[in-house]
Amino acid sequence: MRSHSSSQLTISEIRRSLDRLDRLPIRPTTALLLLERAEHEFEEGSARPAPAESPRRPDPRRLDPVALDPGWVLARASIEERDRRADLRLVSELKWWKSVGARETAALEQLRRHAIAYASAVRRVASESNDPDPDALATSALLADLGLWAWAAVDPCGFADWIEEPLPARRAEIERARLGSDHLMLSIRLMERWGCPRTVSDAHWALHCAKSVDPGPLDSVDGSASERHRFAILANAAELAETTPWRIDGRGRRASTGSPQSRLLIAEVQARTAGPFVDPQITPREERLVRRNAALLLELEEAERTRASAARFLEAFNSSAPLQRPEVWTEQSGRAWCDEPGVSAARVVWAGSASDGPADSPRAPHSVIPLRRHGRTLAEIQLWTESNASIVPDAMVTAAWSRWAEEVAAGQRLGLRLSSALELRHEAAGREDRAPELSALAEFAAGAGHELNNPLAVIVGRAQLLLTKQTDPGDSRSLRTIISQAQRTSRILRDLMFVSRPPMPRPKLCQPDAILENSIRDLQSEAEARSVRISLELEEESAARAWVDPDSLRHIADSLLRNAIEATPGGGRVVVKSRGTAERLDWTIEDEGRGLDEREATHLFDPFFCGRQAGRGLGLGLPRVARIIERSRGDLTWHSDAGRGSTFRVTLPLDEPPPAPSTTKPEEATRSGWNPESRSGEEIDIKSRACG
Repeated sequence: MRSHSSSQLTISEIRRSLDRLDRLPIRPTTALLLLERAEHEFEEGSARPAPAESPRRPDPRRLDPVALDPGWVLARASIEERDRRADLRLVSELKWWKSVGARETAALEQLRRHAIAYASAVRRVASESNDPDPDALATSALLADLGLWAWAAVDPCGFADWIEEPLPARRAEIERARLGSDHLMLSIRLMERWGCPRTVSDAHWALHCAKSVDPGPLDSVDGSASERHRFAILANAAELAETTPWRIDGRGRRASTGSPQSRLLIAEVQARTAGPFVDPQITPREERLVRRNAALLLELEEAERTRASAARFLEAFNSSAPLQRPEVWTEQSGRAWCDEPGVSAARVVWAGSASDGPADSPRAPHSVIPLRRHGRTLAEIQLWTESNASIVPDAMVTAAWSRWAEEVAAGQRLGLRLSSALELRHEAAGREDRAPELSALAEFAAGAGHELNNPLAVIVGRAQLLLTKQTDPGDSRSLRTIISQAQRTSRILRDLMFVSRPPMPRPKLCQPDAILENSIRDLQSEAEARSVRISLELEEESAARAWVDPDSLRHIADSLLRNAIEATPGGGRVVVKSRGTAERLDWTIEDEGRGLDEREATHLFDPFFCGRQAGRGLGLGLPRVARIIERSRGDLTWHSDAGRGSTFRVTLPLDEPPPAPSTTKPEEATRSGWNPESRSGEEIDIKSRACG
């Protein structure tokens, strides 16, 4: 191979290359070994389990040439993933050390053996000192001369000149001429730029102090170290590494190979550096082929992963029901995603619903995969991984899950619409079935009213006439009973006619709160007789006048209040609330009764069903209220809890008052001093007082 010469690179080119350098190259042996392992693991389907370590044998991982490659160690430390895919991605991206001349190769080999000697010494001293992580400390020592590694990568010829120069002063001149500063400051800058751990900087300064003739700087550096006890380990190991033949300080100190520790360290370094750092037979074409092979293997793994994910989707889809409920689909989908490689827990959550993570996992998922269709998020897949790494599935698989989620959501919507349609049809059918009954009831009530009203009027009139002439108290009571029962019979006939053929509402301008207060006042005596308290809660806005039928409001208030009083036991309370806006009226009546059982709730508004005992009325109050509210286009809702009472809520829309008639032109009215708006206001006030 052709050697570099000092004239090939200028000082500015070297400095620009160092500024652009983002990673160190890796050894060709490292790339080939990693590619071979990845291919083997891919063929086997998974990595083989490592054999059990023997306490008498050294850790095989420590003799791995990959762990002794500074470029690979530095690149591996900059990523969080620790899997085969991450290794392949680095192999496909990282450049290789180039084949150079004999003197450049010798300089690079000396740097390599010096770094491995320092790392091996650190691992040994750390293990003897019971350090919690000797391997991490040894890795920091391997990168201690980071500036020299970067210099050798961009300017191997200049680095060889520096290695071959024995005089420190001359070495300093070469550093300033080629680097613009000494290699110590270059190492610190690169460590900060590449985000190296603090222990790398400690290892760098410990090694520098060991190389120094004057041991004075050691104390000052030790005081600024991140961990003083670990810095002592690094310093002791650096002193041991400087006793090997591969020291590169250039200060004239001779290696002392007489101690047993030094001899063991030399033998260990020779065993770990048996092969060349850069094989001279490696060509650029081989580098391109290996990197391309790693990229293709990575694509193949991604395709295999996508195929497996698609197969799991098809299996889940084929085993699902045609009309699957959303809750069943989320459970099944979560189980399918749990089978993804590296996923420890999975959950599928529909959009808009809150969900916590698994009990044994952090609350926040490591990956969130939204399922979108037509720009709208239907659901999201939450994944918790074993390595806390995010997972990005293939777009085709995500699209398939999104399409399936859309089908499940559409099925749910269709099911709700079908249920609503069936309910409406059932209600319509019930009204159609009840129409003949109501018609018959109307005919009966009309006939009964026509046939019975006249006799009842005669009975009431004659009884009242006799009552005025009667002096006997007993006969007077009997006549009053006759009058009362005859009037009760007339009211029953009126209620039957009202339920079967209710009159159309006749809106007037009135005060709903005043009507409610009048109803409470009229029923107060009945409530006091039952020891029931009535409380009224009004809003200030609800006291405004409204255009509504006052007779209908009075019927509603009397019926609901009477039912609440009769349902509430002695000592209980009935709460009446009135709310209102310009568009609607809202009444709520709450009692503390026993509530409604299932049988009573089913026939609550049925005029042909009465749950009362004989002699206590026909129970037409609620059916009459329901018919009034139906004719007024309002809503009547209720809620009942067994043993806690019932709540009835009435909501009625308020009509707009009709425009006041005007027979006088506005101009004439203004000239005559008469304002039609003020006159209509007086009339409205009179009507409201009458309605109140």
